[in-house]
Amino acid sequence: MFRSFIILFLALNFISCKEKKSDKTTLTDEVCQKYHEGTFEKYGPPFGSIKIVRSKDKQIESIGFNQLEVSFNIEWVDACSYKLKFDKLLANPKSLSVDKVLEAMEFDCTIIKSTMNTHTVLKHSSKYPDQKGTEEVWKIVD
Repeated sequence: MFRSFIILFLALNFISCKEKKSDKTTLTDEVCQKYHEGTFEKYGPPFGSIKIVRSKDKQIESIGFNQLEVSFNIEWVDACSYKLKFDKLLANPKSLSVDKVLEAMEFDCTIIKSTMNTHTVLKHSSKYPDQKGTEEVWKIVD
């Protein structure tokens, strides 16, 4: 059951790596760079709300419904593309069993669209080629 959860997490995680650009806004390096650091949120089944805190080289994702917290290393390839690689499990209060699937999480992400405080990310993995997609991510403005 947890393996299914991890596979689903991987699939949804792919969606969080792509940024959309609006019809009237050109996706420039400057536009993409505003998403390099900050606090973000994404929504979608089955996890509901996922909070993302991104710094220069780390991304922490907190899944609300099960309080799972996962750390990724982030490497920016260029202003609009980055790689996410699983670093470690930070919180697992429900003692979900974590297997090698979680440790193999690695994604190539490209910001493809940006509007106001929202970006869309295209996410894919060479280890799981059938798991790719896009997701909308909202920047939380403090």
